[in-house]
Amino acid sequence: MALTNYPIAIHEQEGFPFGLGDPKPILPLTEKHSASVLSLPIYPELTGDDQEHVVRCLATALGRTPKRSLQSVLAGPNRRAAIHSPFARAMPGKE
Repeated sequence: MALTNYPIAIHEQEGFPFGLGDPKPILPLTEKHSASVLSLPIYPELTGDDQEHVVRCLATALGRTPKRSLQSVLAGPNRRAAIHSPFARAMPGKE
């Protein structure tokens, strides 16, 4: 599942240590981007089907259609480069 990890900018969170610096810093870019950064599920156990699902969901959200599946990339002429990607490592039997 994709989510926003820090919907409240880090410097606005309770308990954030400011040390000797400004106790109320003004960080407009941090505040702006904290609401727009998306964390995607990326971990070693992510299956090929899960990866395809993430790609389809992102494509749908962006109003696009994926041109190729991960399976077709792994089967194609760029297979050697594709299997060295961190995304392909999670796919059992694809070496």
